[in-house]
Amino acid sequence: MAYEIAKFLGAAWEAADAAGTLIRESWQQPKEIGYKGAIDLVTSVDRESERRIVDILQRNFPDHSILAEEETNLVGAKRNYRWIIDPLDGTTNFAHGYPQFCISIALEYDGKIVLGLVYDPMRRECFRAVKGQGATLNGSAIQTSDIKELNKALLATGFPYDGREKADLYLTFFKEFMTRSQGIRRAGSAARAGRIPPRAGRARRRRSDALDAGPLGALGGPLRPAREPPRPRGRGPPGDRGLANLGAACWPTSGSS
Repeated sequence: MAYEIAKFLGAAWEAADAAGTLIRESWQQPKEIGYKGAIDLVTSVDRESERRIVDILQRNFPDHSILAEEETNLVGAKRNYRWIIDPLDGTTNFAHGYPQFCISIALEYDGKIVLGLVYDPMRRECFRAVKGQGATLNGSAIQTSDIKELNKALLATGFPYDGREKADLYLTFFKEFMTRSQGIRRAGSAARAGRIPPRAGRARRRRSDALDAGPLGALGGPLRPAREPPRPRGRGPPGDRGLANLGAACWPTSGSS
């Protein structure tokens, strides 16, 4: 099983790296933008990123099923294996030239998420996680936060695509958390919701089931690094294990808000 996990993560990184190169080269270029909803965007880069990821996963695992956000829903001979992909999480940010987006890839086995990878191509930060084996950021171990009191926490969240229609409802919840915490950040990318600039200190995160976002949260929720990780170099995978998709996040108070 250890060999299989290594192979799965290796293929996930190959796919994320290929898609990340495309996204990094395209983010400041003119884009073809479509609308799945009033505030639910899709670009030609989303679709090409998905195509690259799916091609690599199919080449490595032709019998696996694949479910991706834009166009792909393949059922393989080994139905108990299914890859779940968001080829560009944070499309609205990407379309507007705001550098906060990522690639999210998870593997489901018998209906349960067993591993995940989230890659930020602009910062070259790669999170990996394997169920029951912990998680890393660029190869450095990360762990759950010890923050337990909401009034000492800094939160990260986002709003659904029906935010215009249900603004009053969502703002009611937002107010409840805002008045009970150190503050709330909204980055526009669920899988990268908890990131803060390295100079301000690295995120310390814990899971919040009420605000959990994305298919990978089942791995244990938002995590924090034990120490500042090194930047990846070259084309190889920056790290050896992984992280899950992130939802709400909590940090201890440190400096300005």
